[in-house]
Amino acid sequence: MFKKLKIRDKLFAAFGIVITASVICTALFFVAINGTARNFTTFHDKAFGLFKETYTMKADINQLSNSICKAVMSPDKELAQKYIDETEAEITALKDRIAHLRGQTFSDEFTAKIDELETLIGNFEKRSGKLFDLCKQLRTQWAVEMYYDQFDALLADVGVVTAQLNSMAEMNASVIYQDTLGMVDLGKTLISVVGIISFIIAICVALLITKALVTPIQQLEAVAKALSQGQLKGAEDIV
Repeated sequence: MFKKLKIRDKLFAAFGIVITASVICTALFFVAINGTARNFTTFHDKAFGLFKETYTMKADINQLSNSICKAVMSPDKELAQKYIDETEAEITALKDRIAHLRGQTFSDEFTAKIDELETLIGNFEKRSGKLFDLCKQLRTQWAVEMYYDQFDALLADVGVVTAQLNSMAEMNASVIYQDTLGMVDLGKTLISVVGIISFIIAICVALLITKALVTPIQQLEAVAKALSQGQLKGAEDIV
């Protein structure tokens, strides 16, 4: 069918094929780039941010434990009150972090761990009032006994759950990061395929155009040569 077209139509068809192939290749390329960009954004803004937050919470738990230990062992009321205030501020900050994590959850298992951590912090708050009263009264021995009886294991559980949250957030970030690398590899593959296909199409179109232009000239040359030799047969075959 292509052979029956006029030269002008052949040129239009050839360039149409090139333009269509270029549009398709460009669209595929941008799909890969947009997918990669979305994955990087998700990784940086959500997964990696969540991992950093849970990692920071581990440090906060250690600071909370240190503050309450200092309150229990304080030798005077003012110092005890200072560490009690620090402990209460750290509990408030920890509750805020838990609320923020709840808005960033990515699985039911992660949500369940958040619920478990929130319950542990609630138990800590309920029991802390009596302990703080003992600290303010400098009843150190009773405060120490209560701490080891009720708070030592509780804080250990808080630390374990926080570490589990951190591990889950790290695994989630790792999965998204690997998906992002996969999108990058896909983009590289598409670029390579697009380059090869475009090169092949360009060669094919160039050959078709060359043939479309050269063939009529060769026919004219053949007819002219035949006419110069007095051979009129075949002149009517010129298109």
